[in-house]
Amino acid sequence: VKRLLALKNVNSTLSPLKSVGYRQVCKYLEGFFSYDEMVYRALIATRQLAKRQMTWLTRWKDITWLSQDIQSSLSLVTKKIENTK
Repeated sequence: VKRLLALKNVNSTLSPLKSVGYRQVCKYLEGFFSYDEMVYRALIATRQLAKRQMTWLTRWKDITWLSQDIQSSLSLVTKKIENTK
């Protein structure tokens, strides 16, 4: 992030640098937060984003949720693909 901010025409007001994680690091580098505060705020922002994403995804009626188990997820995806043929 330091290297990005050092580039010409790049600053913390650009949209990509306002995303979760970058925003908190930029504020830290600008002296607004301590390191610990930056980490804390980044974690909170990440949790809030995950909650918004889950809220949005639960509105999809035909969504297929995959487990963290690769084998069972692979099996489910394979069955879904075979059923679309």
